[in-house]
Amino acid sequence: MDLARQMQSIDHDAHRIADAVRRNPTGRVTSCPDWTGADLLAHVAGFARYLTDLFAGAADNDTEFPKVPPAEAAQTYDADVARLLRTLCDTPPDAPVSHWAAVQQVAASWQRRAVHELAVHRWDAETIGGDPAPVDQDIALDGIAEFFEVFVTTGIQAGFVPPAQATLVLEITDTGTRREEHLPHPGSVTTMRGTASDLMLALWRRRDPLAFHVGGPREMLEHWPAI
Repeated sequence: MDLARQMQSIDHDAHRIADAVRRNPTGRVTSCPDWTGADLLAHVAGFARYLTDLFAGAADNDTEFPKVPPAEAAQTYDADVARLLRTLCDTPPDAPVSHWAAVQQVAASWQRRAVHELAVHRWDAETIGGDPAPVDQDIALDGIAEFFEVFVTTGIQAGFVPPAQATLVLEITDTGTRREEHLPHPGSVTTMRGTASDLMLALWRRRDPLAFHVGGPREMLEHWPAI
């Protein structure tokens, strides 16, 4: 995915988050029931500020994630997102930028992360009193890849997720493709089937992974971590 497409996706989702929340800032986010819409907007504003500071060298991996008060975020969200977009767009993908995960320590890793952070939270925002639109297919496919390449890999290497002899197969119905992931060693196969959007959101526990289970042990999905 090129940088122009990434920036288009982030910009589009950022505006859709704001639109959904501003219609009902006190509404409950169904997919994250501890949050109101105002809380979600504050979280995204904090992400935007953190990443902007990280790229500028004003934050590092030990910097605490900014806790933006919802009332403040309601006023600053548009400016926070605009600064983030300018920063991401103006930074060469190969520029050095520190990252907490076991990935290349370059801007591209965060440019990718921002796409999926905003895509998932756009879906969250649209659960406030409504039926959210699916994640775009190309974004969802890369989101699935990022989940395994970054979060699962880092979790296993850091010891947060115990290594397993297990294999997860994703049958992606809207592309007719199949993805096989060993966690990290081959083992009993659990299969999920759904659209790219369905499966990305299920991996992030926004949708019930068991709703897409079609074969093999269910235990992996029953105990799938909530992130």
